Amino acid sequence: MSGTKSTQGSNLSKTVADVLFGVTQVISRNTLMQLNYSFGQDDGYLTDPYKILSVVDNTGTLLDGIGNDPYLYEKRPTTRARNAINWQTVHPFTEDVLHFSYRYYWDDWGISSNTIDTRYRYELGGGHYLQPHVRYYQQDKADFYHYNLVDGNIPQFASADYRLSDMTTTTFGIKYGLEIDDSQEFSARLESMTQSMSGENKGPDVEAIIFQLSYSLKF
Repeated sequence: MSGTKSTQGSNLSKTVADVLFGVTQVISRNTLMQLNYSFGQDDGYLTDPYKILSVVDNTGTLLDGIGNDPYLYEKRPTTRARNAINWQTVHPFTEDVLHFSYRYYWDDWGISSNTIDTRYRYELGGGHYLQPHVRYYQQDKADFYHYNLVDGNIPQFASADYRLSDMTTTTFGIKYGLEIDDSQEFSARLESMTQSMSGENKGPDVEAIIFQLSYSLKF
């Protein structure tokens, strides 16, 4: 990768193509399942021009910048092939509805991930409902992910973008909804999300509380 402080010019381009195949099957009067496979191909300038990496010496100390550059811009491969298999099912009970989905993703950057998402809509009557939500996401890092770089051992491709690292994210939440009529709905959603990095030289963990109010109107 380049050891300069300048980014690439603005004349570089990127091409993205995606295709999806899916099948939906009625399993019973109360169960509906769907299976999708998607493939995507990215070509061109895939580097984030604003992200940098720290360069350290053999002791892990940041270079002083005098005759040595302590920071380098990241560089990613110019192609990426993406694959994903997604399975989801919906099962209504007498009034309540269960939504469950599982997604497996992999690409030629070395990233693979598993996502499990479950929602259960519990009807309270009179248009009111509660919907608990649980989501689990686990990802393996890209082959060229580095938290930092060691001087004298600079690879061709490298990125410190946390989105390309080993990570696990768990989300727990609940949503309250009120169907005012057939065309209007008010809802409030509260969720707690925890994102933890793993592996050597991992980045900081993240905890977030998400609160959302929404109003929808159908015409």
